[in-house]
Amino acid sequence: MPRNSGFITGEQVRVIRTPVDGEGSGPPVGTIGTVLRSGGQSVRVRYPQERFARWESRCERLELVMSEGDQPYAYDDVLTEGMRVGVARFPVGGSAVNGPPLGATGTVISNSHGSVSVQFDDWREDDDETVSTWACYVDRLMALEPPAFYLVMIQDKKVVRVGTYTFGNGKAAAEMARRLTEEYGCKVQPRRIAADANSDEWRERERVRFGNGEYIAMPAEWDLSPITDHFLHPSRDDPTKLAFIESPEKGVLDRQTRVTPGRYLERYYPHLSQVERNRYIAMIDKPDGLHFAITADDIVMTYTRGPSSCMSHHTEKFQSRPIHPVKPYAGGDLQVAYLMRDGTVTARALAWPERKLYGRPYGDIARIERALQDAGYKHGPLIGARLVKIWHEDYKRYIAPYIDYQKCLHDPDPDKHEGFLVIPEEGHGELSARHTDGFAHPMKRCPRLGLFFPGHFFPVQISDTVVEQWSERAVSEYAVLLYDEDRGREYYYPRERTVELDGHGPVLIEQIDRYAVRSDLSGEMIYKGSAVTLIDGRKCSPREFRYNYGIVCKGSRKCVLPEHGYTLAGNGSTYSHAYLDETAAKMGLTRDAVLEKVGGARRVREAKASAEEVAEKQREEAILEALENEGEDDDDDEIDDDIEDDQLDAA
Repeated sequence: MPRNSGFITGEQVRVIRTPVDGEGSGPPVGTIGTVLRSGGQSVRVRYPQERFARWESRCERLELVMSEGDQPYAYDDVLTEGMRVGVARFPVGGSAVNGPPLGATGTVISNSHGSVSVQFDDWREDDDETVSTWACYVDRLMALEPPAFYLVMIQDKKVVRVGTYTFGNGKAAAEMARRLTEEYGCKVQPRRIAADANSDEWRERERVRFGNGEYIAMPAEWDLSPITDHFLHPSRDDPTKLAFIESPEKGVLDRQTRVTPGRYLERYYPHLSQVERNRYIAMIDKPDGLHFAITADDIVMTYTRGPSSCMSHHTEKFQSRPIHPVKPYAGGDLQVAYLMRDGTVTARALAWPERKLYGRPYGDIARIERALQDAGYKHGPLIGARLVKIWHEDYKRYIAPYIDYQKCLHDPDPDKHEGFLVIPEEGHGELSARHTDGFAHPMKRCPRLGLFFPGHFFPVQISDTVVEQWSERAVSEYAVLLYDEDRGREYYYPRERTVELDGHGPVLIEQIDRYAVRSDLSGEMIYKGSAVTLIDGRKCSPREFRYNYGIVCKGSRKCVLPEHGYTLAGNGSTYSHAYLDETAAKMGLTRDAVLEKVGGARRVREAKASAEEVAEKQREEAILEALENEGEDDDDDEIDDDIEDDQLDAA
């Protein structure tokens, strides 16, 4: 899952942890939204709910659902009147706040170019008291049920199918047949698809199409066992895709399903390895060849005419205008490898020809990776690659693109505006390359980690006289926020200046006497406010008291350990031996007699734990402590660096 500004504008993401913004609010788990803007530790996402139309969400609380240009929801069949559909993507009509939400269901009542009108079952507009009809983009809907009926016309004793009409229920099919009968002036009837699915009529139709040349046969190298009744062949409309009859019901309707070779193989031949799958894909969909953009204009072209990303906008969208942020790649060590089809760049990736390395691919990932690997490249970090320095005099900053993975740049010669910037290891560059406005922004060095970070820095009290500015990551890992009673506010302190008190939390070491006392049982420092005072005057923590089977005497209300002696009476109350002896002396009775009197029943047993019970208790405590430590490690997620909103380009 991409994290830490790895999401790209236009990608769809799903909420996997709440709250999505860390503040206790936002859409619930499972909500799918579209990335509007990326950068830093969070992204801006448009969710279906109106109140979350432009919501800031933390990256580690999201997962990638699909990339722009690779949407799987487009329905292969024509959506026609009477079909039952559901909303699969939001917004349904291009509006960010209007229209039915994800999951809304309804019936198609009319079809037009690129969109259909749907009468929804339960969804209504705010000012509409009736069931609402809404125009929806076709690729934002998916069929909910297979069509059950189609229409035929009986004319001159011949049965001919009428159009592409299909219906999910007989009532809708009969109503449409009645309307068309009046319109055409001849009998139109609904037919049940299932009744004709086993007929050989449609199968013979498909076999004839192979014989008369209407269908192109699969390549001879395609030696996979054919799926019965699929009649697989390259699509007539797009030879880079495959067409097939997905089911007998669709065969009756003469409805072809068109998919990419990769999706067909993944669905029907899942046992194939990726290498074998790529070999079969290449038989059908062959790229025009691997190209490399070297000049500045060619590099800009691969971005503006290629896959969507934060750097694919035109120059006018960036603050670095009139210079596009990717121009510094030209003249350095890097080139842009890309694939083209019909004048459009279908895939791209940064490439380092000298070292045969390539970075994150965009677009048609499978094909460009295969093409690069065939050319001898391998995926790896581009550490050490140089970019040409381009200084923007108005902003007093270097022009630079957003760089994946390392996200920073190093200036080996900061006194000159000519030369090169170098991609270093993450955190070792003083310039941030994680912005989308077209500039490399200066970063601060964190004294604790020795690395450079953008975003917020926090004051940390190293000593009473020394304050250092630490990065957010350093603070989360190596600092503690404590309340200073003397100054009446909270301050960050290094963890090594604090000590953890049992029952309280961390306090400053130099203030330990104010808050803590030493346990007489373990010798550890414990919080004064929660210390337990035993019957003999010693002190311990509540945890130690429970661990050692301590009880509160029913008669004296004093805290007693087994070593002091106590007894469980028949009425369920526990009494210390000291209380029983003191009461016996006053009443002139024996201890057992007093116990019988106050306990309401005879003595049950001495409550002192056996050696076996003590050993078992110690084992339980060790297991619980190990589980608690493990839980703390799991929750200690790495916090990446944040970026101010005003540093990001709204493009």
